[in-house]
Amino acid sequence: MSAALSQTKKTGFGLVRDKSGRPRIDDPATLHPGVASSMSVDERLDAGLWPGVIVRDAVGYKRAYFESFENGALTLTAVDEIKAAALVYYDGVEYRFGTRINAPVGETLVIDLK
Repeated sequence: MSAALSQTKKTGFGLVRDKSGRPRIDDPATLHPGVASSMSVDERLDAGLWPGVIVRDAVGYKRAYFESFENGALTLTAVDEIKAAALVYYDGVEYRFGTRINAPVGETLVIDLK
């Protein structure tokens, strides 16, 4: 399944860190997925958060494995069933794409982020 940004809409997120460089998080359960995506995989695991990519669909937040990011295209594998998704949180940025996508568990998604 592939999707492209019909209108490039990107929103960046930041994370406060302590003087040692560790993320300052009060409650990981309330952390916005855009902020969590700006953390390293190890930092997310230490906080008990999903280490992969977060996709927002019509039902809620869904998980996907990161496969690659090449030539402006993000390749993911759906961990949860995805229904009518239009947002993905990757590397501290929320990407909003025009074509809503559906994907069963295990399907590879290629999202053009250019």
